Amino acid sequence: MIPADFLPVIKGVHLLSVLFCLSLVMYADLRASKLLFTPLVKQDFRVFENCHRTLNIGLILLWITGVIITVEIIKYSLGNMSPKLFAKITVVTILTANAGMIGRFVLPHLKLHRGMMMGDFDPHIRVWLGITFAASFASWIAAFCLGMFPVFKTLDAQQLLLVIGVWYTVMLGVGLSMAAIAPRLNQSERVHLQSWNRRTSSIRENCASRMNGRAPLWPAKNAAHAT
Repeated sequence: MIPADFLPVIKGVHLLSVLFCLSLVMYADLRASKLLFTPLVKQDFRVFENCHRTLNIGLILLWITGVIITVEIIKYSLGNMSPKLFAKITVVTILTANAGMIGRFVLPHLKLHRGMMMGDFDPHIRVWLGITFAASFASWIAAFCLGMFPVFKTLDAQQLLLVIGVWYTVMLGVGLSMAAIAPRLNQSERVHLQSWNRRTSSIRENCASRMNGRAPLWPAKNAAHAT
C-alpha cells in the first residue's frame, strides 16, 4: 500500500511525465512535418534522435508512476478496473510500442534518407512514416485527454471504444494522406542538392586530412612571405 500522503506526489509526477512527453512529441512531429516541403538535414536528424532518447526516459517514468497509481486504484483486483482505466493502459501500450517502432525502423531509415524530402522516400517507407506519425500523435493526445477530462469517466466501454476508434481512424487517414501527397524534389533541386553534397563532402574530407596532420588547417603567417 502507498502512504496516503505520498500518492498525490506520484500523481503529480505522472501528470508532469505526460505533459513532458507530449511536448516532446509535438515538437518532434512539427519538425518532422517540414519533410513535406524541405529536405531532411543533419540537424533535423539530431533533433529526432535526442527527442527519442529523452522520450524513452519519460516513458519509463510514466509507466512506473502509472503502475503504482493503477495498483492503488484497483486494490490488486482486476475487477475494479474501470473502462477508462483500461482505455488508458491500452493507449499507453500502443504509444510505447510505437516509440519502439520509431527507434528500430523510422530513425534508421531517416538517417539513410538525409538530404531528401518525404516524397522522395520509397512508397512503403512513406506509409510506415504516416502510420507511426498517426499512432504517435493520436496516442499522446488520447492519453492526455483520458487523464485530464472527467467526461471520459461517464462513458462505458462501448462509448470509449467508439470515441477512441474514430480518433485513431481520423489520425491514420491524416498520416497516410500526408505520406501520399508528399511532394518530391524537382530535377533542378535534386541536381543542386547532389552538387552541394559533393562540395560539403569534399570540404569535410579536406578538413579531416588537415586535422590528421597531413597539412596545417591554416598556413602559417610567414609562409606567405617565404621566398
